[in-house]
Amino acid sequence: MSYSTPNLSVVVLAYRSGETLREFVDSLVYLLDREEPEWELVLVANHFSDDGDKTPEIAKQIAQSNVRIKAITRVKKGMMGWDMRSGLEAATG
Repeated sequence: MSYSTPNLSVVVLAYRSGETLREFVDSLVYLLDREEPEWELVLVANHFSDDGDKTPEIAKQIAQSNVRIKAITRVKKGMMGWDMRSGLEAATG
C-alpha cells in the first residue's frame, strides 16, 4: 500500500515503553483512521546503548506492519528535547 504526503504527522516519544507501545499504537491508529485519511505516525524509541530496553525493536516491528508508521531508533545523544527533534525531523506532514 502506498500513500500520499500526510496532512498530519503525530510524533510519539516512546522511551522505555516496552510492550505497552503496541496497545497504544493500535488505539491511536484506530482514531487516526477515523479522523484523518492522510496521516503518519513517527515513533521515537531512542535509547542508551546497552541498556536492555526492548522498545526500539518493538517500534521497528510496529513500523514494519504499517507503511504510515516510522520508527526512529537512535542511540541517545541528548534527552527529551533531542528525542522530539529526532521525531520532528523525520515527520513529513
